[in-house]
Amino acid sequence: MAMPPLLEERSPAVQMVLGAIVPASFGALVGLFLITSEPAYLVGSVLGIGGGYFAGLEHHGAADGAARGFIGGFLFGLFILTVRELTGEEEKALIPEPAAGLLVITVVFGMGLGALGGHMRARHARKHEPHVPEAPAET
Repeated sequence: MAMPPLLEERSPAVQMVLGAIVPASFGALVGLFLITSEPAYLVGSVLGIGGGYFAGLEHHGAADGAARGFIGGFLFGLFILTVRELTGEEEKALIPEPAAGLLVITVVFGMGLGALGGHMRARHARKHEPHVPEAPAET
């Protein structure tokens, strides 16, 4: 399986898009689903949280993947709730009460799946990338 490029190897603009704009925008879309369609909200939520795994694949290990998942999960959940509050519409799907509990869920899943993605990338690198032995120390 080919791994995506590392986030740190991408341009700052692409890093901003992938790290902040994508999860915030998708969260806003899922926020619209929350007030219009329960099935669409549920599918969008699963896809959004699952995106944490794929984002984690763009990092060297579990810790970096978890950090990315924290940010993505927070923005995703925050924008779901922002759309809900701005529209004032009633939800078509159940969310935790208080609603801020949704942030806890999206952050925890984002971090866990981001860590898993980062771990899988590190594991893949250990198996598939050539090992370069260290040069012997000069005496």
